[in-house]
Amino acid sequence: MLTSEHSESECMAMSTAIYLLSIYYNNRFLLVLKGCKVSYRHSDEPPMRSLQELISKDLILITDYKQIIDDIGDNHITHMELHLIDEMPPLDILAPYLGHLNLSVNTKLQNLDYIAISNLKHLKVLQLSNNLVSSDLLHETSRCTLLRQLILRGCELTDLPLSLKALNNLQSLDLEGNFFFKGLSEVVTQLTTLKSLNLKSCQLTELPESLRALKNLQTLLLNNNYFSKGLPKVVTQLTTLTNLSLRNCKLTKLPDSLNSLKYMEVLDISNNIFLGKLPSVVYRMANLEVLHIEDIPHLEELSSEILNMKHLKNIKCYNSFALRSPPYAVCQQSLSAIKKYFTDLQD
Repeated sequence: MLTSEHSESECMAMSTAIYLLSIYYNNRFLLVLKGCKVSYRHSDEPPMRSLQELISKDLILITDYKQIIDDIGDNHITHMELHLIDEMPPLDILAPYLGHLNLSVNTKLQNLDYIAISNLKHLKVLQLSNNLVSSDLLHETSRCTLLRQLILRGCELTDLPLSLKALNNLQSLDLEGNFFFKGLSEVVTQLTTLKSLNLKSCQLTELPESLRALKNLQTLLLNNNYFSKGLPKVVTQLTTLTNLSLRNCKLTKLPDSLNSLKYMEVLDISNNIFLGKLPSVVYRMANLEVLHIEDIPHLEELSSEILNMKHLKNIKCYNSFALRSPPYAVCQQSLSAIKKYFTDLQD
């Protein structure tokens, strides 16, 4: 998005600096702290059409937070990014109305004074990806009770503290790339306001039955987990799901009970081990709109039952080269081409 004139290693070698860049963008303040460049754009400048328009010649050196606060005046900083920092700015003073905070890629995050995060009473989105996140930091996060989205990708987590259950407004939780090889943390099942849950690449082999308590869940992403005993039964009990991704889960079949997911619109079962045909339950998912069946090496044929899927709008078959009925070349074209193939066979 923005580039720095210094390398990452140079940034990390500078131990006392805070790097400020404030942008007035789409009628809101977006404060970005990145790289080794210390700069600030005045808030009275006209909004930019895109961040790419930012150029350094008009930026002003900042040495004191007070200058930023004075410049903002009656406006508020609502979005902030801090990367490769060695000290935490006074967030509750600098941006008391902060709604979005991105702390991704901070190798020294555990050493920062992060208690100020708990004082951000308006925080709705917090991103902590690619850090070694401590339980203390997550405990402080649990005090941000208006939080709606929490992103913890690649944080080497093996468990989550029970204090997170205080996030009773949380709608989206992203845990992709963590190490829940002992099982999913029980606190996740207590976040009953969740609408989206990303568990991709979490080394899961099963899911707890208590997950069915997530009665508002609409999106569940389970890619790259090895369910050796088949699809966990609890998935079919999440009856509010509209988007389910099971890509590369080493599945050989799907249970008939998957048809109980009446609101399912998007299903991704790519890169699984279906021999010859797709599980028949797929064709009985009446409200399905998008079906991903890519990278299935032994998938040879689709069924004419696809003609009965009245709401289906798109089917993705890329790299399922073994398809012969319809031929792979037909499947690559479009859903209309697939339907025409079966219609012509019936005539």
